[in-house]
Amino acid sequence: MGQEAIDRAAREARRRRVLGAGTGCPRCGWEELPALTKGANGVLCYECCCAAHGRATVEEHHHVGRANDPATVGVPGNLHRELSERQQDWPAEARRNVERDPLLWLAAACYGLRDHLAWWAAWLARVADWLVALARALREHSGPAWWTELGVGAPWQGAAS
Repeated sequence: MGQEAIDRAAREARRRRVLGAGTGCPRCGWEELPALTKGANGVLCYECCCAAHGRATVEEHHHVGRANDPATVGVPGNLHRELSERQQDWPAEARRNVERDPLLWLAAACYGLRDHLAWWAAWLARVADWLVALARALREHSGPAWWTELGVGAPWQGAAS
């Protein structure tokens, strides 16, 4: 196990101790640890906490790391927490890039894109599982051609002209 994996496991263990096992946001169900926080009223995800205090839930993320480039991209606050957490696992040279080495900038861009795509791939897998469960429930409720029964059509049929 490399140092990055050891550091990641230590950060996760600290969060689990503070938050408790099996914790998620009671408002939206978010379960990814980097975005969860424990306050006076219990555990909330970062976005629900921001919304409760009237703050924006979208933040600017330095996708190649602040040390590499001042450019940012707007991302949901919970995702920002996750992506920033993953940046801590990048090699130190790519995170710091004191000399502004263009190869290290490119490496940071690759790590940033990898992290963002990995998050989206995991999220899409959860959405696909949810869609399968929803299809089962709709078939049980409205029959095997539920989309016809409910009059919503199938997405591949396109809109009527």
